[in-house]
Amino acid sequence: MSEQRRNATVFPYRGKWRIQYLDIFGRSRTMTAESQQDAYRKLSEIEGKIRTGFLQVKKSEIPSVGAWLDYWLAHKKPDWNPTTHWSYESSARKWLRPALGALRMDTVTVRQLQDFYGYLQNQHNLANGTVRRIHSSLSSAFSLALKQGVISHNPVLNVVQPKFIRKPIETFTEIEVESILRHASEKPPEAYLRWLMALRYGLRQGECLGLKFGDFDILNQTLTISRTVNSLPGKGVIELPTKTQESKRIIPIDGEVIALLLKLTQLESTPFLFAAANGLAMEATVDSRKWRALLKGAGIRYLQLHAARHTVATLLIARNVNARYVQLLLGHSSPSYTLATYVHPGVEDLRLATLGANNPRSLFQNDVKMVL
Repeated sequence: MSEQRRNATVFPYRGKWRIQYLDIFGRSRTMTAESQQDAYRKLSEIEGKIRTGFLQVKKSEIPSVGAWLDYWLAHKKPDWNPTTHWSYESSARKWLRPALGALRMDTVTVRQLQDFYGYLQNQHNLANGTVRRIHSSLSSAFSLALKQGVISHNPVLNVVQPKFIRKPIETFTEIEVESILRHASEKPPEAYLRWLMALRYGLRQGECLGLKFGDFDILNQTLTISRTVNSLPGKGVIELPTKTQESKRIIPIDGEVIALLLKLTQLESTPFLFAAANGLAMEATVDSRKWRALLKGAGIRYLQLHAARHTVATLLIARNVNARYVQLLLGHSSPSYTLATYVHPGVEDLRLATLGANNPRSLFQNDVKMVL
Protein backbone atom coordinates (compact mmCIF):
# COMPACT_ATOMS: atom_id res chain seq x y z
CA MET A 1 0.00 0.00 0.00
CA SER A 2 1.39 3.41 -0.97
CA GLU A 3 2.20 6.07 1.61
CA GLN A 4 -0.45 8.26 -0.02
CA ARG A 5 -3.14 5.59 0.46
CA ARG A 6 -2.08 5.09 4.11
CA ASN A 7 -2.52 8.80 4.71
CA ALA A 8 -5.92 8.87 2.96
CA THR A 9 -9.21 7.94 4.63
CA VAL A 10 -12.74 7.37 3.38
CA PHE A 11 -15.56 7.63 5.93
CA PRO A 12 -19.33 8.30 6.13
CA TYR A 13 -20.28 11.94 6.42
CA ARG A 14 -23.86 13.33 6.68
CA GLY A 15 -25.38 10.68 4.47
CA LYS A 16 -22.52 10.77 1.99
CA TRP A 17 -18.87 9.77 2.01
CA ARG A 18 -15.91 11.99 2.76
CA ILE A 19 -12.41 11.55 1.31
CA GLN A 20 -9.52 12.98 3.30
CA TYR A 21 -6.03 12.89 1.80
CA LEU A 22 -2.71 14.73 1.58
CA ASP A 23 -1.83 16.69 -1.54
CA ILE A 24 1.59 16.90 -3.18
CA PHE A 25 2.76 19.38 -0.53
CA GLY A 26 1.55 17.21 2.37
CA ARG A 27 -1.45 19.47 3.07
CA SER A 28 -4.74 17.91 4.21
CA ARG A 29 -7.51 18.01 1.58
CA THR A 30 -11.12 16.77 1.62
CA MET A 31 -13.67 15.82 -1.01
CA THR A 32 -17.25 14.50 -0.78
CA ALA A 33 -18.75 11.62 -2.80
CA GLU A 34 -22.25 10.20 -3.07
CA SER A 35 -21.28 6.57 -2.32
CA GLN A 36 -18.41 4.59 -0.87
CA GLN A 37 -17.61 3.15 -4.31
CA ASP A 38 -17.57 6.62 -5.84
CA ALA A 39 -15.34 7.85 -3.00
CA TYR A 40 -12.69 5.19 -3.64
CA ARG A 41 -12.88 5.87 -7.39
CA LYS A 42 -12.24 9.57 -6.78
CA LEU A 43 -9.43 8.72 -4.38
CA SER A 44 -7.73 6.64 -7.09
CA GLU A 45 -8.05 9.54 -9.53
CA ILE A 46 -6.59 11.93 -6.97
CA GLU A 47 -3.64 9.64 -6.27
CA GLY A 48 -2.97 9.35 -10.02
CA LYS A 49 -2.91 13.13 -10.40
CA ILE A 50 -0.63 13.55 -7.40
CA ARG A 51 1.82 11.02 -8.84
CA THR A 52 2.07 13.18 -11.99
CA GLY A 53 2.65 16.36 -9.99
CA PHE A 54 -0.93 17.66 -9.82
CA LEU A 55 -0.82 20.54 -7.34
CA GLN A 56 -4.52 21.34 -6.70
CA VAL A 57 -3.71 24.70 -5.18
CA LYS A 58 -6.17 26.87 -3.29
CA LYS A 59 -7.40 30.04 -4.99
CA SER A 60 -5.32 32.16 -2.64
CA GLU A 61 -2.23 30.19 -3.67
CA ILE A 62 -2.63 30.50 -7.44
CA PRO A 63 0.48 32.27 -8.78
CA SER A 64 0.72 35.25 -11.08
CA VAL A 65 1.57 34.70 -14.72
CA GLY A 66 5.04 36.12 -14.07
CA ALA A 67 5.73 33.76 -11.18
CA TRP A 68 4.41 30.79 -13.14
CA LEU A 69 6.59 31.64 -16.14
CA ASP A 70 9.63 31.47 -13.85
CA TYR A 71 8.53 28.04 -12.59
CA TRP A 72 7.70 26.82 -16.11
CA LEU A 73 11.08 27.86 -17.52
CA ALA A 74 12.94 26.13 -14.67
CA HIS A 75 10.72 23.02 -14.90
CA LYS A 76 11.16 22.60 -18.66
CA LYS A 77 14.83 23.59 -18.91
CA PRO A 78 16.15 20.00 -18.67
CA ASP A 79 13.96 19.02 -21.65
CA TRP A 80 15.20 21.79 -23.95
CA ASN A 81 18.49 22.50 -25.61
CA PRO A 82 20.04 25.87 -24.64
CA THR A 83 18.83 27.58 -27.82
CA THR A 84 15.22 26.59 -27.23
CA HIS A 85 15.40 27.66 -23.59
CA TRP A 86 16.88 31.01 -24.55
CA SER A 87 14.12 31.56 -27.13
CA TYR A 88 11.34 30.84 -24.61
CA GLU A 89 13.05 32.89 -21.90
CA SER A 90 13.43 35.79 -24.33
CA SER A 91 9.70 35.71 -25.18
CA ALA A 92 8.81 35.70 -21.50
CA ARG A 93 11.19 38.54 -20.64
CA LYS A 94 10.40 40.84 -23.58
CA TRP A 95 6.68 40.37 -24.01
CA LEU A 96 4.83 38.10 -21.60
CA ARG A 97 5.96 39.40 -18.21
CA PRO A 98 5.54 43.13 -19.04
CA ALA A 99 2.01 42.67 -20.42
CA LEU A 100 0.59 39.73 -18.44
CA GLY A 101 2.97 39.09 -15.55
CA ALA A 102 0.87 40.74 -12.82
CA LEU A 103 -2.32 38.81 -13.68
CA ARG A 104 -3.24 35.77 -11.59
CA MET A 105 -3.14 32.62 -13.70
CA ASP A 106 -6.82 31.76 -13.24
CA THR A 107 -8.00 35.25 -14.18
CA VAL A 108 -6.47 35.38 -17.66
CA THR A 109 -9.19 35.42 -20.33
CA VAL A 110 -9.32 34.58 -24.01
CA ARG A 111 -10.21 38.20 -24.77
CA GLN A 112 -7.14 39.49 -22.92
CA LEU A 113 -4.85 37.17 -24.84
CA GLN A 114 -6.47 37.98 -28.17
CA ASP A 115 -6.08 41.70 -27.50
CA PHE A 116 -2.48 41.07 -26.44
CA TYR A 117 -1.69 39.46 -29.81
CA GLY A 118 -3.29 42.40 -31.59
CA TYR A 119 -1.22 44.80 -29.49
CA LEU A 120 1.98 42.99 -30.45
CA GLN A 121 1.13 43.19 -34.14
CA ASN A 122 -0.34 46.69 -34.28
CA GLN A 123 1.80 48.55 -31.75
CA HIS A 124 5.09 46.70 -32.08
CA ASN A 125 4.75 45.52 -35.70
CA LEU A 126 5.73 41.98 -34.77
CA ALA A 127 5.53 39.51 -37.64
CA ASN A 128 3.03 36.66 -37.57
CA GLY A 129 5.81 34.16 -37.02
CA THR A 130 7.09 36.04 -33.96
CA VAL A 131 3.61 36.23 -32.42
CA ARG A 132 3.15 32.53 -33.10
CA ARG A 133 6.35 31.79 -31.17
CA ILE A 134 5.07 33.87 -28.26
CA HIS A 135 1.80 31.94 -28.47
CA SER A 136 3.79 28.71 -28.32
CA SER A 137 5.40 29.89 -25.07
CA LEU A 138 2.02 30.75 -23.54
CA SER A 139 0.52 27.47 -24.70
CA SER A 140 3.29 25.41 -23.10
CA ALA A 141 3.18 27.37 -19.82
CA PHE A 142 -0.61 27.22 -19.45
CA SER A 143 -0.73 23.55 -20.47
CA LEU A 144 1.64 22.72 -17.63
CA ALA A 145 -0.47 24.80 -15.23
CA LEU A 146 -3.60 22.88 -16.26
CA LYS A 147 -1.83 19.54 -15.99
CA GLN A 148 -0.58 20.33 -12.51
CA GLY A 149 -3.89 21.67 -11.22
CA VAL A 150 -2.93 25.33 -10.94
CA ILE A 151 -5.84 26.31 -13.23
CA SER A 152 -9.04 24.51 -14.13
CA HIS A 153 -9.14 25.58 -17.77
CA ASN A 154 -6.66 26.77 -20.37
CA PRO A 155 -7.70 30.03 -22.11
CA VAL A 156 -4.86 29.76 -24.63
CA LEU A 157 -6.67 26.87 -26.34
CA ASN A 158 -9.40 29.22 -27.56
CA VAL A 159 -7.14 32.04 -28.74
CA VAL A 160 -6.80 32.45 -32.51
CA GLN A 161 -3.14 32.87 -33.31
CA PRO A 162 -1.98 34.68 -36.47
CA LYS A 163 -1.95 32.65 -39.65
CA PHE A 164 1.26 30.98 -40.65
CA ILE A 165 2.39 32.65 -43.86
CA ARG A 166 5.15 30.75 -45.57
CA LYS A 167 7.42 33.10 -47.47
CA PRO A 168 8.25 31.99 -51.02
CA ILE A 169 11.63 30.26 -51.05
CA GLU A 170 14.05 31.22 -53.79
CA THR A 171 16.85 28.94 -54.86
CA PHE A 172 19.91 29.41 -57.01
CA THR A 173 20.04 28.04 -60.53
CA GLU A 174 22.64 25.49 -61.48
CA ILE A 175 24.52 28.16 -63.44
CA GLU A 176 24.53 30.45 -60.40
CA VAL A 177 25.86 27.66 -58.17
CA GLU A 178 28.69 27.02 -60.60
CA SER A 179 29.51 30.74 -60.69
CA ILE A 180 29.54 31.00 -56.90
CA LEU A 181 31.82 27.99 -56.49
CA ARG A 182 34.09 29.15 -59.29
CA HIS A 183 34.58 32.43 -57.43
CA ALA A 184 35.00 30.59 -54.11
CA SER A 185 37.69 28.33 -55.61
CA GLU A 186 39.88 31.41 -56.05
CA LYS A 187 39.88 31.95 -52.30
CA PRO A 188 41.97 30.15 -49.64
CA PRO A 189 41.20 26.41 -49.18
CA GLU A 190 39.30 27.01 -45.93
CA ALA A 191 36.89 29.47 -47.57
CA TYR A 192 36.37 27.29 -50.65
CA LEU A 193 35.67 24.23 -48.50
CA ARG A 194 33.15 26.18 -46.40
CA TRP A 195 31.01 26.97 -49.43
CA LEU A 196 31.39 23.49 -50.92
CA MET A 197 29.85 22.13 -47.73
CA ALA A 198 26.86 24.43 -48.23
CA LEU A 199 26.34 24.19 -51.98
CA ARG A 200 27.33 20.60 -52.68
CA TYR A 201 26.16 18.80 -49.53
CA GLY A 202 23.51 21.16 -48.14
CA LEU A 203 24.84 21.29 -44.59
CA ARG A 204 23.10 23.64 -42.18
CA GLN A 205 25.09 26.67 -41.10
CA GLY A 206 25.47 25.44 -37.52
CA GLU A 207 26.55 22.01 -38.75
CA CYS A 208 29.23 23.55 -40.97
CA LEU A 209 30.59 25.84 -38.29
CA GLY A 210 30.65 22.97 -35.81
CA LEU A 211 32.79 20.71 -38.01
CA LYS A 212 36.08 19.47 -36.57
CA PHE A 213 38.99 17.84 -38.35
CA GLY A 214 38.25 14.59 -36.53
CA ASP A 215 34.80 14.37 -38.14
CA PHE A 216 36.39 13.50 -41.49
CA ASP A 217 37.43 9.97 -42.35
CA ILE A 218 39.77 10.44 -45.29
CA LEU A 219 40.44 6.72 -45.68
CA ASN A 220 36.74 5.87 -46.12
CA GLN A 221 35.90 9.25 -47.69
CA THR A 222 33.09 10.07 -45.27
CA LEU A 223 32.04 12.90 -42.98
CA THR A 224 30.24 12.36 -39.67
CA ILE A 225 27.88 15.16 -38.65
CA SER A 226 27.28 14.86 -34.92
CA ARG A 227 26.99 18.41 -33.58
CA THR A 228 25.93 21.95 -34.33
CA VAL A 229 26.95 25.29 -32.85
CA ASN A 230 24.95 28.37 -31.97
CA SER A 231 25.56 31.77 -30.44
CA LEU A 232 23.78 32.64 -27.20
CA PRO A 233 23.83 36.09 -25.57
CA GLY A 234 26.27 36.13 -22.70
CA LYS A 235 27.61 32.66 -23.51
CA GLY A 236 29.15 33.08 -26.93
CA VAL A 237 29.35 30.15 -29.34
CA ILE A 238 28.34 26.85 -27.76
CA GLU A 239 28.31 23.28 -29.01
CA LEU A 240 24.95 21.50 -29.19
CA PRO A 241 23.64 18.13 -30.33
CA THR A 242 22.31 17.98 -33.88
CA LYS A 243 18.90 19.51 -34.52
CA THR A 244 17.19 16.10 -34.61
CA GLN A 245 18.24 12.48 -34.33
CA GLU A 246 18.02 12.20 -38.12
CA SER A 247 20.41 15.14 -38.44
CA LYS A 248 23.17 12.99 -36.95
CA ARG A 249 24.42 11.27 -40.07
CA ILE A 250 27.36 10.05 -42.14
CA ILE A 251 27.69 11.36 -45.68
CA PRO A 252 30.22 10.66 -48.45
CA ILE A 253 32.82 13.20 -49.51
CA ASP A 254 34.67 13.39 -52.79
CA GLY A 255 38.27 13.82 -53.88
CA GLU A 256 38.09 17.60 -54.14
CA VAL A 257 37.01 17.91 -50.50
CA ILE A 258 39.76 15.52 -49.39
CA ALA A 259 42.40 17.51 -51.28
CA LEU A 260 41.28 20.71 -49.55
CA LEU A 261 41.29 18.95 -46.18
CA LEU A 262 44.86 17.76 -46.67
CA LYS A 263 45.95 21.34 -47.34
CA LEU A 264 44.19 22.56 -44.20
CA THR A 265 45.50 19.73 -42.02
CA GLN A 266 49.03 21.02 -42.56
CA LEU A 267 47.95 24.32 -40.96
CA GLU A 268 45.77 22.77 -38.26
CA SER A 269 45.95 24.71 -35.00
CA THR A 270 42.42 24.26 -33.65
CA PRO A 271 39.97 21.36 -33.62
CA PHE A 272 37.38 23.44 -35.49
CA LEU A 273 37.61 23.43 -39.26
CA PHE A 274 36.19 26.96 -39.54
CA ALA A 275 37.54 28.68 -36.47
CA ALA A 276 37.52 32.28 -35.26
CA ALA A 277 40.68 34.05 -34.15
CA ASN A 278 40.16 32.80 -30.58
CA GLY A 279 40.17 29.18 -31.74
CA LEU A 280 36.45 28.67 -31.13
CA ALA A 281 33.88 28.01 -33.82
CA MET A 282 33.08 31.02 -35.99
CA GLU A 283 29.96 33.00 -35.08
CA ALA A 284 27.02 32.74 -37.45
CA THR A 285 26.86 36.50 -38.02
CA VAL A 286 30.48 36.56 -39.19
CA ASP A 287 29.85 33.58 -41.46
CA SER A 288 26.76 35.24 -42.93
CA ARG A 289 28.72 38.40 -43.72
CA LYS A 290 31.29 36.30 -45.56
CA TRP A 291 28.46 34.68 -47.53
CA ARG A 292 27.08 38.07 -48.58
CA ALA A 293 30.55 39.18 -49.66
CA LEU A 294 31.02 35.95 -51.64
CA LEU A 295 27.82 36.48 -53.62
CA LYS A 296 28.66 40.10 -54.28
CA GLY A 297 32.12 39.15 -55.51
CA ALA A 298 30.64 36.48 -57.78
CA GLY A 299 28.09 38.92 -59.17
CA ILE A 300 25.19 36.72 -58.00
CA ARG A 301 21.93 37.96 -56.47
CA TYR A 302 21.77 37.78 -52.70
CA LEU A 303 19.79 34.97 -51.09
CA GLN A 304 20.09 33.99 -47.44
CA LEU A 305 22.62 31.27 -46.67
CA HIS A 306 19.91 28.71 -45.89
CA ALA A 307 18.81 29.02 -49.53
CA ALA A 308 21.91 26.98 -50.39
CA ARG A 309 20.39 23.99 -48.57
CA HIS A 310 17.13 24.38 -50.45
CA THR A 311 19.09 24.72 -53.69
CA VAL A 312 20.90 21.41 -53.16
CA ALA A 313 17.63 19.57 -52.59
CA THR A 314 15.91 21.22 -55.56
CA LEU A 315 18.73 20.54 -58.03
CA LEU A 316 19.20 16.93 -56.93
CA ILE A 317 15.50 16.17 -57.27
CA ALA A 318 15.50 17.89 -60.69
CA ARG A 319 18.22 15.40 -61.61
CA ASN A 320 15.81 12.61 -60.62
CA VAL A 321 17.90 11.57 -57.63
CA ASN A 322 15.86 9.36 -55.31
CA ALA A 323 14.11 11.50 -52.68
CA ARG A 324 15.18 9.07 -49.97
CA TYR A 325 18.82 9.70 -50.81
CA VAL A 326 18.31 13.46 -50.70
CA GLN A 327 16.57 13.13 -47.32
CA LEU A 328 19.50 11.17 -45.89
CA LEU A 329 22.03 13.61 -47.32
CA LEU A 330 20.27 16.59 -45.70
CA GLY A 331 19.39 14.81 -42.45
CA HIS A 332 15.60 15.21 -42.65
CA SER A 333 12.99 13.09 -40.90
CA SER A 334 11.35 11.77 -44.07
CA PRO A 335 11.44 12.05 -47.89
CA SER A 336 7.99 13.64 -47.84
CA TYR A 337 9.28 16.45 -45.62
CA THR A 338 12.21 17.03 -47.97
CA LEU A 339 9.93 17.17 -51.01
CA ALA A 340 7.30 19.41 -49.39
CA THR A 341 9.66 21.86 -47.70
CA TYR A 342 12.97 21.93 -49.56
CA VAL A 343 12.21 21.25 -53.20
CA HIS A 344 11.11 24.28 -55.25
CA PRO A 345 10.63 23.51 -58.95
CA GLY A 346 10.32 26.48 -61.27
CA VAL A 347 7.99 27.10 -64.18
CA GLU A 348 10.39 25.55 -66.67
CA ASP A 349 10.65 22.42 -64.52
CA LEU A 350 6.89 22.12 -64.58
CA ARG A 351 6.84 22.74 -68.33
CA LEU A 352 9.29 19.92 -68.93
CA ALA A 353 7.31 17.65 -66.61
CA THR A 354 4.06 18.26 -68.49
CA LEU A 355 5.83 17.63 -71.79
CA GLY A 356 7.28 14.40 -70.47
CA ALA A 357 10.77 15.49 -71.44
CA ASN A 358 13.79 13.61 -70.16
CA ASN A 359 15.79 16.19 -68.25
CA PRO A 360 18.93 14.67 -66.73
CA ARG A 361 20.08 17.79 -64.92
CA SER A 362 22.81 17.61 -62.32
CA LEU A 363 24.31 19.88 -59.74
CA PHE A 364 27.62 18.13 -60.35
CA GLN A 365 27.48 14.99 -62.46
CA ASN A 366 30.18 13.16 -60.55
CA ASP A 367 28.88 14.27 -57.19
CA VAL A 368 25.37 13.00 -57.86
CA LYS A 369 26.81 9.61 -58.72
CA MET A 370 28.80 9.78 -55.50
CA VAL A 371 25.66 10.48 -53.48
CA LEU A 372 23.85 7.61 -55.15
